[in-house]
Amino acid sequence: MRIIDAHQHFWQISRADCLWPDASLDAIYRDFSCEDFRADSAGQNVAATVLVQSQAADSDSDYLLALAQKEELVGAVVAWLDFSSPHASERLRHLATHTKFRGVRPMLQAIDESRWILKPEFDPIFTLLLDLNLSFDALIQPRHMPAVNELARRYPTLNIVVDHAAKPVIREGELESWSDLLASLADRANVSCKLSGLVTEASPAQCAKGENLRPWMEAIFTCFSSDRVIWGSDWPVLNLRCRYRDWLDMARFEVAKYYGELSGDEVRTEDAQNKIFYRNACRFYRIRTVDDLEN
Repeated sequence: MRIIDAHQHFWQISRADCLWPDASLDAIYRDFSCEDFRADSAGQNVAATVLVQSQAADSDSDYLLALAQKEELVGAVVAWLDFSSPHASERLRHLATHTKFRGVRPMLQAIDESRWILKPEFDPIFTLLLDLNLSFDALIQPRHMPAVNELARRYPTLNIVVDHAAKPVIREGELESWSDLLASLADRANVSCKLSGLVTEASPAQCAKGENLRPWMEAIFTCFSSDRVIWGSDWPVLNLRCRYRDWLDMARFEVAKYYGELSGDEVRTEDAQNKIFYRNACRFYRIRTVDDLEN
């Protein structure tokens, strides 16, 4: 089965705008390029990727868009946008001139004010996102989930995806309060959820067996069904815990197990896998792959 990796990053440590990762994270404190991605994902049948910003800088977004323009493997780019800038709308219109630009991601996890994104002065930006048919990636922690729920209520036609399932604190076993908030978010029909980033929210020991992460994955599947779950690697950040194919194999196994037991129907199970690992990302980010061009 061909897959779309709906969440991966590139960065160059030497760039002035690259403030993370720092030297304390040895496994990922180096440059990561498309050649590195191809090497780490070799044999996994990746048809396209979604390249997501990792730095809070316009220059980083410009760098990623330039890379995507010449790299066929990148099917879509999610860029950073300074919502507080008086020129935010102008910047958004400029970004929209790039053929692979699909949405924005302010780094909400780094903002202390949990309801910051709901400021009234941001309304014109969200209106423009809708006018330009762009999406919103929510990089959040559980404390932000009520605010994103309200955002989805205000803009019911804005496509929102929760990155890394809102980063549940897996290492401390916090499941119930997070899953309740996730279920409330899933009640908004315009909200999807990325099956990504879970391994780095877990301890190394928990990552040793996929079944340790099963309760969190099953909560995602239960809340969003196969129609609104989108798989992503979070490469190269996942290198802090495991290899690319380890996380992909783990996710594939849990998807097959959950939907196989739920339906007992092999065809429906394969359909769920195809949605989560391929079609949902194509739909959400409007990606055209080689498969689309051939058909």
